[in-house]
Amino acid sequence: MAKEQKKNPMIDKRKSPRIELELSVSFAVSSDVPHNFFPGIMQDISTGGIFLATKQMLPIGTRLRLSFIIDNRQISGHAEVRWLRQPSPSLPAGIDPGMGLLFLDLSADDRETIEFYIRQQNKPPTH
Repeated sequence: MAKEQKKNPMIDKRKSPRIELELSVSFAVSSDVPHNFFPGIMQDISTGGIFLATKQMLPIGTRLRLSFIIDNRQISGHAEVRWLRQPSPSLPAGIDPGMGLLFLDLSADDRETIEFYIRQQNKPPTH
């Protein structure tokens, strides 16, 4: 089941339902540096984007390619860094640093997979 949503100032700007979860995500940045492939943990998702917990911060506006598996289906596409939660000793326990990413080019099938997954997670338990 989806966890209760933590308070976040970005919530008021969101247009799509969002759920919390923990999934591994890989992401790559196009650049001339030899190592441009990084791991992260997705902590929430909507059809509009994700929060990616990672220590590899990228500047706001950076475009990247990401890939993850949800409901046994590979989801891949490009995203843009929209906001950052910088590492800080003042972050409360359980709140990780990372980046808010906006999906740029999900296929219709990938978007539908995410919508279905969110609906399934938000269903009340059956007895």
